[in-house]
Amino acid sequence: MKLYEEILFLQGYFNGKYVVENVRSWYKPLIEPQELNMHYFWTNFDIPPMEKIKSRQHDGGIEKLQELKGLNLDNYKGVDKRKLLRNCVEPETGKHILEVINH
Repeated sequence: MKLYEEILFLQGYFNGKYVVENVRSWYKPLIEPQELNMHYFWTNFDIPPMEKIKSRQHDGGIEKLQELKGLNLDNYKGVDKRKLLRNCVEPETGKHILEVINH
C-alpha cells in the first residue's frame, strides 16, 4: 500500500508537479494511472503519447541492459541487477516526461 499512500499524499498535499512510476502490473490499479511504454504513471499533469519503444531488450544480459539504460551498477552488491535494470524506465520515456514538465 506504500505506493498508493505516496500517490494519495501527493494528490492531497503537494503543490508542485509530480510523477510516480511503477511497472505495469497484472492487476487493475486501485488508482487509475496513465500508461506509457509498459509503465504506469500517476501525475498531476497529462503525459502525451510517444512512439512505442520497439524492444526493451529484457533478454539481454546485465552488461547489455546497463548499456541500454545508461547505468553502471558494477559497484553495487546484494541486489538483483538484472531485475533492477529490467524494471527501469527507458531513458527515452524519462526524457519525454521531463520535457513535458519543462514546457
